[in-house]
Amino acid sequence: MLAKRPNAVFKLRRRFDVLTMLHGSLLLFLAGVLIYLFHFSHGAFLCVLAWVPNFTLHYTVFTVLPAFQPTNLFYTPFTPMVFYAYLIFLYATSRVWPLIAPLRNLSDAARVRYDDLSHRYKGGFTEGRTKSIEKAASKPSPEIETEVLERMLLVLDNDHALEEFFDTVPGFCDSRMVHKPLDLRVTTRLQKSLDAFLDRTFSSHLVTESVRNNRLITCLNAAHSALGPNGVSQILGNFFNGYRDDALKIR
Repeated sequence: MLAKRPNAVFKLRRRFDVLTMLHGSLLLFLAGVLIYLFHFSHGAFLCVLAWVPNFTLHYTVFTVLPAFQPTNLFYTPFTPMVFYAYLIFLYATSRVWPLIAPLRNLSDAARVRYDDLSHRYKGGFTEGRTKSIEKAASKPSPEIETEVLERMLLVLDNDHALEEFFDTVPGFCDSRMVHKPLDLRVTTRLQKSLDAFLDRTFSSHLVTESVRNNRLITCLNAAHSALGPNGVSQILGNFFNGYRDDALKIR
């Protein structure tokens, strides 16, 4: 069975959004700078030119790879064009390869792939990626769990946000979809974050006693759920070492 004709939404789009025009303008600007430096100073031109292959390689990778990795959150404004071109290629091969005997099996795979992507992305590129990410997130995956926790610990930059995050850790770890024990990278980073959080809490004169107690309980609950009894013992052992003894004294 031949694939259906491509829907209009999968054709290359002619109307660029603001980000596409911004990136295109930046690339043209860099090309103009190179031309200017070539006529103005060969030394400066060669210095700037040395960065071009590295920049081009990274930009190409961030543009092309996400078109074939639906769960990749980082992509450039030109990635949808690459994706739509890929869909057109799948449609063309599903029509041409059946005419070539050695390629008929490949044509079936291309048709199935095209039908799946065209259905998923019929509402547009952003909606299609959202569906792909939701589908991937609904499946138990230690890799996704590790990446989510690591990114959360990296982006949270204040103690109030960290406290809220630590408060949700027990519920996250108790979920049936979470693989336990957690990845070693996550547990190591989590323990360091808990230690540093308690250090800041009990060394600050601006934090009240009630807040300190609540944060300590929150951290112990998070450690028990994510790190286990040994993790709690480690947190408590670190807590009662050093200047924290002084922080607990009645003033």
